[in-house]
Amino acid sequence: MKLLITGGGGPAAEALWDLWGDKFDLYFADQNINRIHPKVPRDKCLEIPNANSDKFLSEIKLKIDLIGFEYIVSQVDEELLKIKELELTHRSFIAISPGVDFIRLCLDKAKLGKSITEAGINDPKTNILAHDSLYFGKSLLIKPQFGRGSRDIYLARSNPEFIAIKEYLLKQSQQFVFQELIVGQEFTVQMLANKEGKLRAIVPLLVNEKRGSTTSCEISLNQIVINECQKVHAYFKPAGTYNIQLLFSPIEEKAYVIEINPRVSTTMCLSVQLGFDPVDIFLDDSTEFGIKLPTQTLKLNRYWTNVFSDS
Repeated sequence: MKLLITGGGGPAAEALWDLWGDKFDLYFADQNINRIHPKVPRDKCLEIPNANSDKFLSEIKLKIDLIGFEYIVSQVDEELLKIKELELTHRSFIAISPGVDFIRLCLDKAKLGKSITEAGINDPKTNILAHDSLYFGKSLLIKPQFGRGSRDIYLARSNPEFIAIKEYLLKQSQQFVFQELIVGQEFTVQMLANKEGKLRAIVPLLVNEKRGSTTSCEISLNQIVINECQKVHAYFKPAGTYNIQLLFSPIEEKAYVIEINPRVSTTMCLSVQLGFDPVDIFLDDSTEFGIKLPTQTLKLNRYWTNVFSDS
């Protein structure tokens, strides 16, 4: 079974090679194969253009046809719609991801925030940044409407700060949104459903440290967090594996949904280690009932490695 993982230069490659290398004929793709962990054999590393390149679709289609990939797992936001739409037209592979409508919704933080609020799910109330936007007396987080939630982040702690940041950002080419800053424990939760959108497993991870991506996390069966995630799935019913980011306020005893990533997370390897395989779950069409949760406390810690080579 030939499986391609894109975004192969991310922090999960080394673990996924260990966990999946014997199960699948496994390949990793990245725009720079030198970023892919050296544990992955070089003949299993593919170079592809950046997702925003005009050559991306033709190049990845060529590799799909040449190698005969049956499944693709993308870890890159900018690729998701293109790969899913290619799956629908090409029909030679299966993308282990939610559908086009859910992907498109989640990549637009303004539309997603509006939908979450309408669904009665706890969230920090996302607003589009505009000339008439007003500071409402709390610390506000400002971030791009489109793109990754960990980049180009601004924090306004007062009205003068908000006005200054607003005036600066409204001169930029991209659109921004703002929301109340929630203080609490960060959770990243893996939601694993089959291709029909039936939820099979939830893996809630308490984030201990982040450096761009999560570098330290652990299983935490916080029932309030789990309940809020179940509300999300009951409302949207997406297929495949996706990731919900939340902040849990111990003082309020409430969990707030901050973002939804319509793809696997870099912490997916912990789910696989627990026996929750997103490929197996996606293809599972059994009629079994119930949602599985981790039964063991497990931590994931990531470390730098130093590799010396003469090339």
